[in-house]
Parts: sequence; C-alpha cells; structure tokens
Amino acid sequence: MSNRSVLVIEDDSLNRKLIHALLSLGGYLTVEAQTAEEGLRLARESHPDCVITDVRLPGMGGLEVTRAIKGDESLRAIPVIVVVASAAEDDARKAILAGCDAYITKPIAAGSFLETISRLVEGTAETASALPSRILVVDDEPMVVTTIVKVLRREGYETLEAFGGEAAVRKATEESPDLILLDVIMPDLNGFEVARRLKGDLRTVGIPIILVTGLNDPHDKALGLEAGADEFISKPFDSAELIVRMKSILRLRQYREQIRHRSLSAEKGPMDADRPAAVARPSLGVLLGSSDAALADILELLDGRGFITRTAREESAILAFDEEIGLVMLNGEDRGIDALDICRRRKSREDTQNTPIIVVNPGQDPESRIRFLSHGADELLLRPFDAREAVARIGRLLERETELRALRAGYRTALSAATNDTLTGLFNQGYLKKFLSLETKRSQRQKHPTSLVLMDIDDFKEKNDTLGHLVGDRILGELAARIRSCIREIDLAARYGGEEFAIVLPYTPCGGATLVAERIRTAVASMDFLRGSSLPSVGVTVSIGVAACPDHGASPEELINAADAMLYQAKREGKNRVVAASA
Repeated sequence: MSNRSVLVIEDDSLNRKLIHALLSLGGYLTVEAQTAEEGLRLARESHPDCVITDVRLPGMGGLEVTRAIKGDESLRAIPVIVVVASAAEDDARKAILAGCDAYITKPIAAGSFLETISRLVEGTAETASALPSRILVVDDEPMVVTTIVKVLRREGYETLEAFGGEAAVRKATEESPDLILLDVIMPDLNGFEVARRLKGDLRTVGIPIILVTGLNDPHDKALGLEAGADEFISKPFDSAELIVRMKSILRLRQYREQIRHRSLSAEKGPMDADRPAAVARPSLGVLLGSSDAALADILELLDGRGFITRTAREESAILAFDEEIGLVMLNGEDRGIDALDICRRRKSREDTQNTPIIVVNPGQDPESRIRFLSHGADELLLRPFDAREAVARIGRLLERETELRALRAGYRTALSAATNDTLTGLFNQGYLKKFLSLETKRSQRQKHPTSLVLMDIDDFKEKNDTLGHLVGDRILGELAARIRSCIREIDLAARYGGEEFAIVLPYTPCGGATLVAERIRTAVASMDFLRGSSLPSVGVTVSIGVAACPDHGASPEELINAADAMLYQAKREGKNRVVAASA
C-alpha cells in the first residue's frame, strides 16, 4: 500500500495536517494543494490513486474540482472523496450529483476514513491490474451457451462452458470461476442440485451463482435461492440488466475477498479464502423506508416470520446510520421520497455504503431496473411477489451482511493487534518505526521539522518489584492516558518497549516538542497514579529526551539515537526532567 498516493486539496492547514497524519497511518503517500486550481494541476501531473477535496475552498470549490476531474478523460477513473461539514447539509447531496465516489463528514473518524480510502484506492488498483473475471456458462442447449458467451466476451469477460449439471460441478471444481451463470432444467442434474453441491463444497462455496432460466414460477425462484443461488434471472433476459447484476455480485465478492486477505495479512495466520465465516442466525433488523403504507404487506410478512423490523417515513430517518439495521427496503414508486436518490446517497456515505438495499417495485421496464441497480440497489422485488421467495431473498441478504460485518470486525481486530500495544492501547514499536520513516522522508522533502520524544518511567523496575506487576501494568495504562491528553490528534504516541514510550510530532520543531514533553512530565509528576482504585496510589516521574528531524537526524535510526542520548542524559542529571538536543 505504501506506493499508493492520495492528493489532498484543503486550504485549512490543521485539517490538511490531520488528513495527512491519518493517511500516513494507513501507509499512503500524500500530495497536497491549498487551492482547487493547484489541485487540478497536481492531479494532471502526478495522476494520484485518489483525490480528497474539501467542499469549501477559496475560489473554485470542491464540487467544481469533482466535476472537472470526472469530466476529464484522463482523470475520471480516479476516485474522488469530498469532505463536508455534516451529512445533513445540502453539500452532501450536491457532492453526489457532482460525481464524487464517496463523501466523509467532519469530524473525521480515523477507522472509517481509512476503510473508505482502502476500499476506493485498492479497489481501483486491483480492478485496473486484475485479469478479466472468468464466467462459467452452464446450459444443456449449445445455442443458449453461445448467445450468452458472445454477450460476455463483448463486455471483456473470459468464459468457460459446460453443457450439463455434472459437467458444471466438475468444471467449477477444477477451474474455480469468478461467477457461474446456471440453467435450471437440465437432463442429468438440475440447477438446484448443482447449486446445492457447489455451496456444500469448501472448494466452491465462495463462487456466486446466478440462475438464468425459463422458469418463472415464484416457487422455483424460492427453491433456487434456498439452494444457495445469489440471483435469479428469467429468460428471455435483457443483456444490459444481466451485466449490471453480474457486476454488482462480482464487486461484492471482490470486497469480501479484500477483507479476508487484509485480515490474513494483518494476523499472519491461516485462513481458507473461500470458507465463509461462522455466523449465527442474523440478529440484524430490516428498515422499511416509505412515506406511505405501501410496504405494509412486507412488514406484516416479516413480523410474522420473526424478523426484526423498523419503519421510517422521513428521508432523514431512512438515510441515518443504525448499526442494528442490516437491510434497507425502499418503495421504488414512492412519491413522497426519491428512492433512487436515497440508494445513491446511502451507497456514497462511508457509514451506510455497505448496508444492502432492496427496492420494491422498481418499475416493469428494464431501464428502470438497471437504473436502480446501477445506483446501489442490491436486490429488486417485483409485485406480485411470492412470500417464500421474498423471505429467502431477505434472509440471504441479512446472512451475507452478518458475515461481512464479522469479516470487517475481524479485520479491524487483526489490524489493531498488528499495530497496537494491547496493554496501553497505544501504537506498538513496529508501527512507530513505519510512521517515523514516512514522516522523516516527508520532513526532508517538504522542508518542515518532525520531532521525536522518547520517555522512560523512572525507577519502574523497583516499583514492579515492590508493588507487583499488576500495579506496574496499571501505571503503564494510566501513563498512556496522560500522554494522550497532552498531545494533538495528528501526533502519534507509542509504547516503545517495557516502560519506554515515544511520541512523533509532525510539523513541530525541537522547541515546540520540548514544550509538549514538559507538559507531559508535569502531568505525570503532579498527581499520584492509581488514585481512587483499590490499589495503593503511587508517585511516578519520567525522564524525557527530545530530538528533531532534520537537525538531529535525517533517518529514523539517527533520530531515535539522538532522542535516546538525550533521554539518558536526563537520567544522569537526576531524572524527572526533559533534555532536548541542541542545534
């Protein structure tokens, strides 16, 4: 990820520093501009992997930047993220209409910010460099296979062919296609049984299946969905609609695989890439959003089947994030709200983009259905619908969302374990060195100082030996909290090892870092630790060394050695003091 670059267009220096710090945490290189005009020039010169622009800029604004990028043939593939003051403001809607790929709101949440960047940047890079998706087309009629294969190849897909159920199972197992288009009525093994076999085999369970068949009975659709199919399209089908549905399913699979591989990289443990996470029966709820009672029949159906349901009639309530909601259902014919716009806005927001959406009554014509699918709808439900089919579709989407949330939570846990110290909650030494390496390079490239503070708890071994390791651990945790209270959001604090801590202060000269270090020393020494607990309170002091890049070291190693020398000088001079390197 370290070779990915992000262009940040922001006129406020503090916001620019904060975004830079967060991007550095994620391992991204940054290019910065203070005006829209400068940003567009840098975009054309450096062709970054992503652009982040504030909506409010002097002169040309962030919306104009977005339109300019999306209107330029050479730049339009670059994802654009617009930073707005509040999701409730009209800026968010305008940003979507301008063509942005996502928007984020202030104050920026570090975790979801990096997840949004990763989704857009890594997704774009992988899409650009990946081989074409391989689609297995299964039908016992060679003419049907030939027709579908022509459509797929015209869209750039690679194809595999099978002319019966047994051949489909064999080819799927041997070739591991990215998606299967599967007929139902075949003489040797019908499509339902093929789906059941593939979903029951760990080698093929992760391959999505679309049933493409002449069967139109709702009972057959329900059987297919219950057998494990991801989608059901009736013949004759509209080629454009088929391609849109395929792209939606392939994007979902790619997203799931990205999370799995990130988790694997973070935790460095074994994981079967296609094995679904073990999840309990979905406990997430369904939000039915409609300005009238058009979804009352679905509400009654779901309540009767034991689903957790909520209703919302106001647009703001439908757009709001709720972690207990795993699926949103909208009325495509609602005259009180714009269901298409809600799809688009929910899928553009970092907090709601992953929650699936079902649109009921999207319209009978293929163009209307394609429009909803293209703007974020995950499923379409046409009236009159079969209760069994509807329940199967809704249940499957909730199960999928439950699995994806478990995967995302696992990834965040694994990432935290790989970068954080479990005892103090600060970053660990490995991540500190990575961050410091990025900052020292940036410091020299952009001609600004970066300071490093190293501190050590005085006589900590003696406290551990006399008071016990439980008290020692509590002291370490409380010291971490006091350090956090004394530094800025863009600064990075880490446990360097044992009782030693480190702080990286970007854009800060040695004199400014010395003031911060003295503030921390005072906060530690002025009040006993463990007050108000069942453990005895204890006085704690720290010795601190300070050095800055580039004055005292150009590389991370040189800077650490310089600050470490100052730390030991503080120890020699009597402890409980700050010593800074001289110019």
